[in-house]
Amino acid sequence: SLVKTFSLDFTGEIEKSEMMRSLLWNVTNNALWNKCCAKKLFDGVRFPERVIGEDACVQHELIHRSSRIYATDTVFYNYIHQKGSLVTYRYTPDAIKDFIYVWKSRLIFIERYYPEYTDKVLKELLKEMIVGHELLKGDSDYAAFLSEFDELVRRYGARFKIFSRGCRLNQL
Repeated sequence: SLVKTFSLDFTGEIEKSEMMRSLLWNVTNNALWNKCCAKKLFDGVRFPERVIGEDACVQHELIHRSSRIYATDTVFYNYIHQKGSLVTYRYTPDAIKDFIYVWKSRLIFIERYYPEYTDKVLKELLKEMIVGHELLKGDSDYAAFLSEFDELVRRYGARFKIFSRGCRLNQL
């Protein structure tokens, strides 16, 4: 059996902004299974239905609502990867659509409350859109996807050019 341990870069009390940064830069922080949250943080917060990565749609909201955040490196939970889990179907059309949805919902929130992290979210969204550009060809939602992609490029094109200089992304 495979045992994998994730270590934190920090322990103790942490500022919201730093926790938000950790959430956006560290993929292991994007799951709720490795967090304990007060019930009151969930008041009015709903997970989207039938979305892969639904944790990521609400975590930024939970962090923002928190009055105190404490991190520990103590292991309280064992996670077992199952066949058919997110890890095994990362690059399917439905998964890409959901990841785009997640990053778009984060973008709206981050622009409003943590604008210093907007470029990071835009990079992740652009990455998913580029994968989607290839993966969704022939999909019934491809025309809507292209329209969404065009709107994103119209709105953020100048920023995309800045952080994609020297990348093959510009060919798209």
